Amino acid sequence: MKINSKKDSKGTANNNRTEEVNDFVYHGSKITANGDSTVDVRYRITKARANFANLWNIWKSSNIRIQTKIMTSLGFVTNDAIGKYEYNYSVNREKVHQQERDFAGYPTDYTEDEQIVQNYLEYIKWMEFQKTKDDFYPARPIKLHLSDIKASEIYRVLKKFPKGGNLHLHHNHVVSKSTILDFIYKNPYLLDNFYVRESPEPNKWRFNFYLNPPTGWVKVKDNPKYTKGVIIEHSTFLGVIDDKALSSPTISGLRWKEMNPLFSTLGSAIVNQINVSRFHMEAMFQSAIDENVQYFETKSPAYNKIYLLDSDPRFANKHGKHYVDNDLGEEELHMVEDVLYQFQQKNPSFIGYKRIVNSYKRTSLTLMKKDAEKALTLHKQYPHLVAGFDMVAQEDLGFSLLFYLRDFAELEVRNESLPYFFHTAETNWPAEYMTSTHVTDPVATIENTYDAILLGAKRVGHGIGFMSHPFLMEQLKQKKIAVEANPVSNQMLGFVPDQRHHPAITYIRYGIPVVLGADDPATFGYDEFTVDWYEAVMGWDLTLADMRHLATNSLQYSSLLDSRNRPQSPSGKTPTIFS
Repeated sequence: MKINSKKDSKGTANNNRTEEVNDFVYHGSKITANGDSTVDVRYRITKARANFANLWNIWKSSNIRIQTKIMTSLGFVTNDAIGKYEYNYSVNREKVHQQERDFAGYPTDYTEDEQIVQNYLEYIKWMEFQKTKDDFYPARPIKLHLSDIKASEIYRVLKKFPKGGNLHLHHNHVVSKSTILDFIYKNPYLLDNFYVRESPEPNKWRFNFYLNPPTGWVKVKDNPKYTKGVIIEHSTFLGVIDDKALSSPTISGLRWKEMNPLFSTLGSAIVNQINVSRFHMEAMFQSAIDENVQYFETKSPAYNKIYLLDSDPRFANKHGKHYVDNDLGEEELHMVEDVLYQFQQKNPSFIGYKRIVNSYKRTSLTLMKKDAEKALTLHKQYPHLVAGFDMVAQEDLGFSLLFYLRDFAELEVRNESLPYFFHTAETNWPAEYMTSTHVTDPVATIENTYDAILLGAKRVGHGIGFMSHPFLMEQLKQKKIAVEANPVSNQMLGFVPDQRHHPAITYIRYGIPVVLGADDPATFGYDEFTVDWYEAVMGWDLTLADMRHLATNSLQYSSLLDSRNRPQSPSGKTPTIFS
């Protein structure tokens, strides 16, 4: 727009005649003699083009956050002292971000294709956040939103994501109760010998196979009272948890009282039946394929034995159960070898399975030593299948690792130590509070952190309590002892009711190796490992680089990568999930 463009006589300022020019720059605008704005527009476009040409290297970088790119751009186009300060500040801020990424110790750069995936991941995370921010699922009880989680777009994407290994699982509690019941109901012989013993307490029902059942047991077949839905309700944590436990998200002891009996409801008595056992292994491996998991490690009791139903009178006193295994459970291991081989022939993307023999934290010194010796024998005889030894169960009420020190010492002095994968620091109690009532073992749960490290554990299960011990966190990092994080289990049992506060994200950013596990997905009742990934990705704000790191860790810190037993593809190259 032209205003008062008529020529006037030349003026003066401070008795000096002003200089007459055709154009000049005033506060960033190009002022011309004729008042035309065209020159000013072209001037601004040219200036912007030059500035943004300088920004090209910043904008095309995949390592610089979008917020920093925007702040840097603002600094370039604002040609004043404030703009320059903002630019320098944004550059320094990005340096701090990069230093933090470097501190974690794993690559965060992307290929061109990975950058596309990362951009889409951030988009669907943002959309999920917008939908759930007023009732954020990872901060709420799983029971309230499990169906919503599984119906989400990000869950659909995460289910397809290559997850590497699932390294923290309890063998008899992986395959969904619904899948096991479908198999039983389709097998007339099993269904005809499938019995239930009710209890007034909903979490203390028991199911078993018998030819001649004990007193108090009722046949399930043709009884309308025992539908699949009712059985699933009484055999899963999500089915039995009451309002009191649901309204007490941080009282782990109360939740363990709900969970503990469920391990026996539809557990080893069912899974160890020879037909079910084989099906269970096949279904477990298939569940891995369904969720793009390439490797499993499960914890299995030292006394795991398979049986069949036999009408021979010799087995009448055991209600028709004929245990066909020896004390080591080798018959079951041979079956596992066969199922694994056949499954891998059909599914070459599934690269392996190993088992960790477990004892229990409440067992006596004598039994623990016996279990450890059994694990050692199996590890020697079946190194391709048996990885090592663990001690499981509710840690707050069990004996400490220190309680069993003499047994561990005997193995060590014989130079026959086992690879250990100890459940460690699955607690939210500080050191001064004694939760165990064992008068012969006055050691707090959190003290297991020291002994797991000193005994040379390869990995530690859960590891929640390490968060209060920065020095021990540094030991985990330096010794490369991986933490098996189980987000859903930790929430359900009251250790981390809000995933945003889970210590695993601190471990990841600190550079401690972390792998994800599902613990007991079938007995908890959520069934799928992807639920743990959803909780971690949304609750911990994981990027594609973080997810890639967790998946790679799950193979690097597994027993699969033992140099003696490393699997080979037909080409002779070690398979990877990102090749």
